[in-house]
Amino acid sequence: MQKEVKLWNRNFVFIIIINFLVFLNHLSILSTFPFYIEYLGGSEAVAGMAAAMRGC
Repeated sequence: MQKEVKLWNRNFVFIIIINFLVFLNHLSILSTFPFYIEYLGGSEAVAGMAAAMRGC
């Protein structure tokens, strides 16, 4: 007999939470990145190019 394995166990929930936090961090950095480049003196075009390259 095979033992029944449940999908929604403690490890799976931890993986979901960690994955959510990693992508939340990525999106927050990506959305503020162009403003930081403009703060450093870069033009809007440079900020846009950097954000497009960062998103890849």
